Amino acid sequence: MRARLGRLDRMFQRAAADHQAGRIAEAERGYRDILRDVPEHADALHGLGVLALQCERPSLAVAYLGQAIRAAPEDARAHLDLGLALRACGHLEEGRAAIRAATLLDPDDALAFAALGDSLVLLNRLEEALEAYREALRLTPDLAAAQASVGFLLKATGQLEQAVVELRRAIALTPDNAAARVALGAALIELDRLDEAEPTLRAALVLAPDDAMALNNLGLVQHMQGDVTGAVKSLAEARRLQPEIAAIAGNLAAALRDAGELDAALAEADAAVHIDPENADAHLIAGTIHLARGDFARGWDGFAWRDRVKGALPRPPAPPAWDGSPLDGRTLLIRPEQGLGDMIQFCRYVPLIREGKVVVSAPAPLLRLLWTLPSAIEVVSADRPAPQADVACTVLDLPARFGTTLETIPASIPYLAAEPDAVTHWRPRVEALEGRRVGLCWAGGARYQHDRRRSVPAEALGPLADVKGVSWVSLQKERTRKPRFKLADWTAELNDFADAAALIVTLDLVITVDTAVAHLAGALGRPVWLLNRFGGDWRWLLDRDDSPWYPTLRQFRQPALNDWASVMAHVRSALESSG
Repeated sequence: MRARLGRLDRMFQRAAADHQAGRIAEAERGYRDILRDVPEHADALHGLGVLALQCERPSLAVAYLGQAIRAAPEDARAHLDLGLALRACGHLEEGRAAIRAATLLDPDDALAFAALGDSLVLLNRLEEALEAYREALRLTPDLAAAQASVGFLLKATGQLEQAVVELRRAIALTPDNAAARVALGAALIELDRLDEAEPTLRAALVLAPDDAMALNNLGLVQHMQGDVTGAVKSLAEARRLQPEIAAIAGNLAAALRDAGELDAALAEADAAVHIDPENADAHLIAGTIHLARGDFARGWDGFAWRDRVKGALPRPPAPPAWDGSPLDGRTLLIRPEQGLGDMIQFCRYVPLIREGKVVVSAPAPLLRLLWTLPSAIEVVSADRPAPQADVACTVLDLPARFGTTLETIPASIPYLAAEPDAVTHWRPRVEALEGRRVGLCWAGGARYQHDRRRSVPAEALGPLADVKGVSWVSLQKERTRKPRFKLADWTAELNDFADAAALIVTLDLVITVDTAVAHLAGALGRPVWLLNRFGGDWRWLLDRDDSPWYPTLRQFRQPALNDWASVMAHVRSALESSG
């Protein structure tokens, strides 16, 4: 008996050595020779099961591993491998249960806990998966795969700051882990840490030049940094590598739109919708292109997808949405949406709503201003619970509800007014300035995705410094960098838009980038010059230097991407010739 056992042991050692060396046929033959002598030899059955799994025959692996476990129920590694085989067969819950059994039999096996985490991810039990990966790392702190998985999970569940920490640890363990660098780059983008995201993604592309998601994410960074040309190049390459990913097509459409290549942008947006009919970003991009071209009938349909894009705030569930039909005595609640400028632009529709009660919910900075609308409405703070109403819509729904076309834009101005007492407060100070009094706003809110393109660097304003006969008045809030010429700056006294309105109506002209100040000046009926970026927002339309929304507005457009020098030269010339 002892001799027989010794012979079987030597046979198994040879088969295991062949297996370890990758000599699959020899290993299989060795395991089968053992089983001819001892049909229930647990180690040989286990070996055949692992071979079958490696040869992508998971069903056969399940059969062998099941026999191995029946022969040796306490073999934790056999349970683990059975779980992997069941998972490969698509039996996710059974696989998880088998791997869990392995962790109970051997609670010190870090690989088993890592595999358990993988199974739980497939079952979308993400919190449990995170616990499993963390236990694997407690047992083996340098287990790189588990470390990366922790980072991936934290990113997926929106725990971005911690995801960055864990993904950096994963990269320290395995510097050649391109996937971890791609995920890290994506997390940094969501945190708006673009200066860190770009080198991270470029490092990923050194490791994996054909990684479509790395190229996609790099394109997003370039787009947000104002490098639209670079974004188009990166996203086009990502699209070539992965033509069936709708998100990449949609991102390319957005970059092409902002590069002024509208036909190509529409084609990519249509392609994204063809791949994924529910791709809200692509629908919205197509809508904004149609709107920019003045095709409002098609544009509003796409624009309606804006509340379904990633990051959009969910609309409250009640009251029901207003469809634009007569109110017939009902109460309509109008909610704010997106920026303050949007509220100013589209509140013009409120006086047109009749035969019912209208309640406007507004952000605090706009409350006093909106009380000047020429209609009997109620204005309430958006910071408080909304009053009861029969129907509701957001302010950006109003143009579509009225079926607005290019020819029917309600452009009777002014439709907002400054408070007389506040104007009286400002007038003596403004009139004390010499020459033409020109308000200047050179930057929008930094949180806006494309603020780097719409805002003018303070140093680019230099050509306006010595225009004769002009006194400059700052309308710029919350920016530390100022142009290097004299401005009267009373912005610390502007507590809301009613205060700003009172100052603006005392000025001869307002010059501003595409931000709420432009809408405020236009709604007040004051002369306003818009410094508009190349590929500007849809509301300013294409190839026009005026605006049907604001009859007193004149546009000064960038002739090419990031070309503020030409804009400033044009503005200076216009100031000198009109002075």
